[in-house]
Amino acid sequence: MLDQITARLKAALPKAVPVLQPHEVLMPAQWQEETPDGEIRPGGERGLHVYLRQKAPQGYVQLYHDRTNLKLNLTDVGQVQVDVYASTAALASALANAVRADLDGTPTHPTPFQFASRTTDEQADFTRVVLTFETRAIGV
Repeated sequence: MLDQITARLKAALPKAVPVLQPHEVLMPAQWQEETPDGEIRPGGERGLHVYLRQKAPQGYVQLYHDRTNLKLNLTDVGQVQVDVYASTAALASALANAVRADLDGTPTHPTPFQFASRTTDEQADFTRVVLTFETRAIGV
């Protein structure tokens, strides 16, 4: 399912917006300031704010492994969380709206995802929007 979500988001979002996999969750927090040549700057800053400034000025998307909650007949019902990070609330909200528009199923454009919830956490250096989608996959 993560492959499907990744492909959809990479096609729908601007190329400058990284879509990070679950195993990359710590990368932004551990990011070290780079020189214009891409080398690590000795004594440079570290952290999410540096990642947002240098690598993801338009924000980024963090994916998590889906959680299967229950099985109804041949259908697995679960949830998937997609986090959107950006340096400002306006950027994070716009990016979260684009993610939701791409993933959320509608009667005319069905997808295996149905929007469930949205929460926003504004911090001094960044804003995080957490989107939760219900998932339905046909089991074998």
